[in-house]
Amino acid sequence: MAFLLVVATISLCAGLAGLRLSLRARQESVRLRALNNALESRVAERTAELRRALDQASARAAGFAARLAKPMHIGRMGQVLADTVAAARAASAA
Repeated sequence: MAFLLVVATISLCAGLAGLRLSLRARQESVRLRALNNALESRVAERTAELRRALDQASARAAGFAARLAKPMHIGRMGQVLADTVAAARAASAA
């Protein structure tokens, strides 16, 4: 009888340990899912920022290339370059 009581106690303890382990694994899974969602959100935000920056840089480059493609006086070319640099500085300061 005592042997059966010991076996039952050991089985119950093992069952509780398994239950605790399962609960801990579930909690860890929830925590990791939350961290993953936060990371995915940060990646999406950063990607959008980089796309906007790339679009702005492409627009500036296209504008500069269009101005350079026009025939102009050498003195005017210096002014176009100065205007472009000033616009780029103003955009990066904003």
